[in-house]
Amino acid sequence: MKLLLSNNALTRYSQSGAYATTTAIPLDGPLATTAQTLLAWLQAQLVEGESVGQVFLEPDGTHSDYETTVDAEGIESQVATSTRAKLSAAVTAHAAAGSRSVVFSSESLPAELRNGLLAAWVQLDAMP
Repeated sequence: MKLLLSNNALTRYSQSGAYATTTAIPLDGPLATTAQTLLAWLQAQLVEGESVGQVFLEPDGTHSDYETTVDAEGIESQVATSTRAKLSAAVTAHAAAGSRSVVFSSESLPAELRNGLLAAWVQLDAMP
């Protein structure tokens, strides 16, 4: 699944075998809040005079948090304490001089925004 967020609209692209589908997703409720927060955060990362044109989100592997443990023999090992999906966001930034693309990882987002975005991703991915 891939998502395109632009002009206050969200479009989901998915493929199953040889069939590809495009679905317009209404931006309402918690999804609207997450989208607005994401756009505001991305806008704050751009150079003055630029504006967010569209955001293309797609999966980018997983991220695991690790903890070091020591067994009875004193041998240290790394144990994964949590694993979460990672998303990448390709952002088109528009300015008077032209446009450019900037790529962000969901790992660079503030924790609350990242968690909200990942929860929305799971919800949208489960939709038929």
